Amino acid sequence: MVYEYLKRSGQSSHKVEDINNDLQLKSLNIRLMSVLTGLSQQGLISFICEGKRGDRRIEELQFIPYVQRTYPEVLTFEEWISLVD
Repeated sequence: MVYEYLKRSGQSSHKVEDINNDLQLKSLNIRLMSVLTGLSQQGLISFICEGKRGDRRIEELQFIPYVQRTYPEVLTFEEWISLVD
């Protein structure tokens, strides 16, 4: 859900609070930074996080193409999400 939202937006900068509000993550008790860190660890995205609490922003968001991932990171989004389920 978060990955698809970021991909559709086409932006490289996002305010964390805006993502939380748009996807209603707080009502689902989902911690956005944990999700973003997981996506980064899987080699799907890279980003820089700046700011504190309500002013936190995701900067320089990049999607890592499948062919640039190293062997342990070669998972499609569907494969990765199935591990989470």
